Amino acid sequence: MARSISRRRFTRGLGRALAVGVASSAFILAGDAEAAIEVAAESRVSMDMARVGDPVRLTMVFKVRGGPVPANIPWPEALADNFTVSNVSRQNRTSRSIFGGPKAAVHSLEVKATITPLRTGTFELPFAIEIEGQRVDSNVPVLEIIGADEVLPGPPPGSVPTERRGPVFPWALVDKDEVYVGEQITYDLQVYEERSFLGIHLRKPPSFTDFFTEELDGRESETRRVDDVEYDVRSAMRRALFPQRAGTLEIGAAELSIAGRQRLLSPVLQVEVKPLPAEGRPAGFSANNVGHYAIEAAVDKSKLAANEPATLKVTIEGEGNIKLVDPGTWPELEGFRRYEPKVSTRVRKGARLGGARSYEFLLIPEHGGELTIPSHEFAYFDPKEGRYEVAKTEPIVLTVAGGEAPEPEPEPEAEPGAEEIADMLLSDELPRHTPRERWLTPTRWAYGMAAVPIVAAAGLGGAALWRRFGPDEQMQARARRRQRHRELIDAAESAVGGGEGFHAALAKLLHELAVDRAGNAGVGLPRPELLRLLNQQGVPAEDVERVRDLLDRCDAARFGAQGDSREDRQALFDEVLDLMRTSRIAKEGS
Repeated sequence: MARSISRRRFTRGLGRALAVGVASSAFILAGDAEAAIEVAAESRVSMDMARVGDPVRLTMVFKVRGGPVPANIPWPEALADNFTVSNVSRQNRTSRSIFGGPKAAVHSLEVKATITPLRTGTFELPFAIEIEGQRVDSNVPVLEIIGADEVLPGPPPGSVPTERRGPVFPWALVDKDEVYVGEQITYDLQVYEERSFLGIHLRKPPSFTDFFTEELDGRESETRRVDDVEYDVRSAMRRALFPQRAGTLEIGAAELSIAGRQRLLSPVLQVEVKPLPAEGRPAGFSANNVGHYAIEAAVDKSKLAANEPATLKVTIEGEGNIKLVDPGTWPELEGFRRYEPKVSTRVRKGARLGGARSYEFLLIPEHGGELTIPSHEFAYFDPKEGRYEVAKTEPIVLTVAGGEAPEPEPEPEAEPGAEEIADMLLSDELPRHTPRERWLTPTRWAYGMAAVPIVAAAGLGGAALWRRFGPDEQMQARARRRQRHRELIDAAESAVGGGEGFHAALAKLLHELAVDRAGNAGVGLPRPELLRLLNQQGVPAEDVERVRDLLDRCDAARFGAQGDSREDRQALFDEVLDLMRTSRIAKEGS
């Protein structure tokens, strides 16, 4: 009697065979395949505002996967003549990971220094490094310097604990408790520790209902005294919040877990949000345009030939929720064919969130002469001044050589009572149709009938093998997850037209894809920690950024004051499907 083979033995045998094949292939191809180089650059300061003469800690970090780091990091240009630099330290680190990505060393260089401001002003402190012929820019921290005799603004009343709450406790604060709709609030969740505690975990993040949020870099730890007890204070979470409606809005409590046994809650905060004033409001004004902005327009060439393309770049730059800024209706361009713009955003994180949002249009002149690109007006509300402002671009004149459009010849008028006669077709122009050859021949019929019992036997045998060696529990769970993804895709696709539930379905799909890729370690993590875990597991940085951008766009459409169109939803839906097809996010982890 033939000995039966268990499913476990069959699976182990198949796994050994596959492992041998993969290992052999990897050994053969090791000399030809190289891991793609990934880089990250970060610059941060220990405070957002200081006085002339006060020391500030500057930290610059540069990381490279699959390549060496440079010997040094160049200093930010703003340091020259504006700061003295002292206490410089440099540290190199190397780590190696073979899980979740290519087997490649991660090299990092960290430079720390004390910078002392010499004069007042607002200074941007990024750095840039050239690696393999490409420029890599860091983020742009902003440091505001005030006079030596001026008083640094303190936190709002009640934002600092006045009594001891135990050896460790969370504390939450905001920099403002009264703002306009769309004006930034900075939320900071801090952890006070008498001594270093192990196992502190953010079990439940605070709720930011009716706010659009943007993650900010945490502050460096510092020492504070509460009830004559010294605490080490570190920032567990910093967010820029933009209220989306007027009224008394609540920021929920965050919950910390201490070694899995003790749970502590941070204070619940309330913010009074004022509506934007009706007086002076421009027609069609977007509530996302709150802050302080400037706008400029430029072309890559001012002299060109007819039908020669040119690029018009319009840039809005300043402080505010730059990701959701609404440029308004673009003016009509007479004499040009204009195509949809390519939009790019550079976010600047400092005391205030800001940056630049650029729109690049492809323009094609339709005839020669001097063609004018008219001025574009951009309206925004300045919360500091409490009034609406309008920024304008300058008109641009392009000189187009040749290609004057001729006057079209008038059609001859038909005589009264005349009948139109169709053009005569010559014999060579008459359409002809050649009948196709019959596909089903007697020979093919005979072969088909002979193959019927063979196909039936193969199907019955395959079904028996499937029942015996069919999918195990892991494969069934994977199939259930794929079915769930399919249901979310179908729900989003059916909601493209109306929009109801569209962005919620897409956001849930993206989050589940990220959790499935991260494995068990990603279950229950908030979004920032989940995306950070994907980076640590070796998921390519560009894939993680695509997920972050798509989730942010879903949040912007769900909670933002500016609506979107069917075309916008269809484009977002197509981008999510492309992410599932082309990225490593859709590949589940172990």
